[in-house]
Amino acid sequence: MDVLHKAMLVFWEKGYEATSIPDLLEAMELSRSSLYETFVDKETLYVEALRHYKKTREYKTNLLVNASSAKAGIRHYFDYHIASAFDENLPRGCLITNATIGLDTPDEQLRTMIQDGFEELEQGIL
Repeated sequence: MDVLHKAMLVFWEKGYEATSIPDLLEAMELSRSSLYETFVDKETLYVEALRHYKKTREYKTNLLVNASSAKAGIRHYFDYHIASAFDENLPRGCLITNATIGLDTPDEQLRTMIQDGFEELEQGIL
């Protein structure tokens, strides 16, 4: 599992505000200097983790887009979510939704990423 995926899981489970640098270092198995050399700061790492999450969501979007009908797509989408709810390797909920409610004042870049995530889901359903 790559370090960005590990960071994504920590942010997903704890949220941006509650995730500490030591939490990330432990999960990513990196030294402090390696984390800062690679990702600059916690916010940059969070943005990269959200981008990574969006890539992992492509599978779910394809369930909607490539289905034989809207009804079948929605059924496959929710079947996937129900199965994922019992996957002990994944935190609960949606990282994008968690990001929406977990930041008091997200900057413009984060607001745009969050909005794009919701719009992509909406387009998949339409």
